[in-house]
Amino acid sequence: TTVGYWHAPYGPAYLPTRVGGEPDAPLPDFMLANGETGAERLREAGYAADRIALCGPQRHPRLIDTAPPEPRATLRRRLGIPEEAWVVLVAMNIVAADTEALFGALAAAGPQLGEVRLLIRTHPNRPAGDPALAEAIAALGPERARVLPLDSDLYDYIAAADAMVVPG
Repeated sequence: TTVGYWHAPYGPAYLPTRVGGEPDAPLPDFMLANGETGAERLREAGYAADRIALCGPQRHPRLIDTAPPEPRATLRRRLGIPEEAWVVLVAMNIVAADTEALFGALAAAGPQLGEVRLLIRTHPNRPAGDPALAEAIAALGPERARVLPLDSDLYDYIAAADAMVVPG
């Protein structure tokens, strides 16, 4: 018996939700869906409703942590982020076309972005990123854009950022 975890409520046009369309892509026997929207998308795509169970997020307990946060200035010093910088955390998804579109736009807008600093978290399934990411970092310059190590604490960077972009 296999169990999958559907961790995001993808839109109805997201091709991997087309259940049964790829004979070489076996599906799990049961699916845990992160919320009703994800379960609805799976049902709409043809996944059997009696094989779907709802669950909550599996990777985000710190977002609901009630402990007082580390002061931002202290956190930024610890992470090597200038305190005065306006920081955007970019959390990449796995779809190459989304990466290319986002970073193509960022590279083109580079000179107009001013002193914005981009902290980029690649998708765990694509840790090296792709050519569009490398081109954007080259265009923006390493002092304005950097890729975070995969073992870095994403929640520290969320707390340190002024804004977050999640393409897709």
